[in-house]
Amino acid sequence: MAVRFPLFPRSVRWTTTGVVAAAICYWSLVTTPPAFSWPGTGVLLPDPAVTTSGLYATGLERLPRSTHQHALAYATLAVTLGYTLVDDRGLEPREGLVVVLVVAGFGGALEVAQLSHPARVGSPIDAIVNGLGATAVSIWYGLERRVEFVPVTVLPVLRKRSGAAVRFLEQSPDDPGSAGSGETENGTVK
Repeated sequence: MAVRFPLFPRSVRWTTTGVVAAAICYWSLVTTPPAFSWPGTGVLLPDPAVTTSGLYATGLERLPRSTHQHALAYATLAVTLGYTLVDDRGLEPREGLVVVLVVAGFGGALEVAQLSHPARVGSPIDAIVNGLGATAVSIWYGLERRVEFVPVTVLPVLRKRSGAAVRFLEQSPDDPGSAGSGETENGTVK
């Protein structure tokens, strides 16, 4: 059985993606982002448990903090843009490729823009990390079999509210016994 996941209206999804992109622009060109570390790595707060963490064994804690920030920022942008493009069909492979190219291109453009900013340094390594973060959109292909995207207007929580729009949405042509199906509760056709 698929897990039901809310699918907000497209305008809300585009706004969220725009806010994430604007935050990345701001932190890339205007100021530095807030301090960040992977949980349990001890990058900012040394912790004796670091030696037993999986990240320590992989060496990720040795990467500069900015590398973690780039990967997280562009993974977030890729996932929000992927969520923006999801519809009842899911996310098509072509759309996923577009997301990776757009997000990686956006990251590359910001790295080039940093070259004109005296307090910032554009880096090809950062551009590569941005592109790797953009591949996070591929999680949609693993989720599609396990997640059912449901418009927020038909979630059970919202059905408890009264109103003509909610009553109309409850009249599904696929739901036997609803006004939209042409069948009554005992299975006879109206």
